[in-house]
Amino acid sequence: MKIYELISIIGGTVVLVWMGYGFLFESTIDSPIYKKINHPSGIDIRQYKSINVVQHNMSNQSASFRHLFKYISGNNEQKKKIPMTAPVIESNGTMMFVLPDEMSEPPHPSDPTLQIKEFKQLTVAVLSFRGNAGKSQKKKTLLKKTLEKNNIALLDQWFICQFNSPWVFPYFRKNEIWIEIDI
Repeated sequence: MKIYELISIIGGTVVLVWMGYGFLFESTIDSPIYKKINHPSGIDIRQYKSINVVQHNMSNQSASFRHLFKYISGNNEQKKKIPMTAPVIESNGTMMFVLPDEMSEPPHPSDPTLQIKEFKQLTVAVLSFRGNAGKSQKKKTLLKKTLEKNNIALLDQWFICQFNSPWVFPYFRKNEIWIEIDI
């Protein structure tokens, strides 16, 4: 076997393992429960009864992620480990981890830079897309135009939702733009 064939086989195997990672290890992560509302425009509209999050005001993404990850790893008043859920949400300079639906009383953070917040009766229009979350501004603009064209009342709140870790092959990453609406 020639060296370039060996390198091709090893490289191909690495790419296949990388591509399969998201399917094998991240396909069972819980997400908040919602009710899908059918709308004549065909836009994906969801109603979440309640979503509890722990949030951090972002100075940079890495620092915020570390603060939030420490919280779910047990840096809270109850020293309780909390399972990772999806999505990781960003909105208005804040990063949020969604807490499991069955957790009605989340432990108070030990870190004073973290806050627990509850979104009650959140109704959002959703646009899903694959790849890098860097496309979020374009996708937000597209969703806003679609909502305006269909005379759906937009509220001020919008969210970038990332469902996968950075280890997932970029093309297979799932992202969503949520815009809060009034219907």
